[in-house]
Amino acid sequence: MIRSRNHRIWLLAVLLAVMIVPVTLGSTPLQPREQIKAAVESVLETVRNQGLSPEVKKARLHAVLIQNFDFEEASKRALGMHRGKAEVRAKMQEFIPLFVELIESAYVNFTQIEKLGEIIFDREEVGYSQALVHSRIVLTNSDSAIEVVYKLHRQGEEWKIYDVAVMGVSMTGSYRSQFNQIITQHSFEELLKRLKEKELGNKGRR
Repeated sequence: MIRSRNHRIWLLAVLLAVMIVPVTLGSTPLQPREQIKAAVESVLETVRNQGLSPEVKKARLHAVLIQNFDFEEASKRALGMHRGKAEVRAKMQEFIPLFVELIESAYVNFTQIEKLGEIIFDREEVGYSQALVHSRIVLTNSDSAIEVVYKLHRQGEEWKIYDVAVMGVSMTGSYRSQFNQIITQHSFEELLKRLKEKELGNKGRR
């Protein structure tokens, strides 16, 4: 169900963002904007490294996904009003890994990452527990820039990404629409089934 260019760019933004390895300057953690910038540079270097196999790249992505992206919070937002249902709460630990795999599969197939132009990090808005990092992705062969906003929240001394908005369209909001349709018309079990069978990740690329 991933059809639009904006949705594909959103997936790219997530992939760039999640490759954050906690970095400190002395004992002071990096600020959100510095984290995202370091993450993007790290991802581009990894993806463009011809010496790494797809399996190695996927394994590295999985490790940093689990470590740095708040998938529990993202999952709750993606499930929306359904997250409070007993059947959903009972199977959240089954849903979350499938949600992670949905993003991982996008990484494996997103070969257009090598066609990126300049990535500009404009500014950050940092509160006590919430932060926004505003950036733009300029694609080659295009004069337009795609606005990307990374949404983070603080967990202890760390910043965790829980959402990414591309041209005003959020990751969790996009998936919430898809998931809600499936759960409402069918069931949560059907959503799990489609995630297991990779239908959501493959539909739209056929």
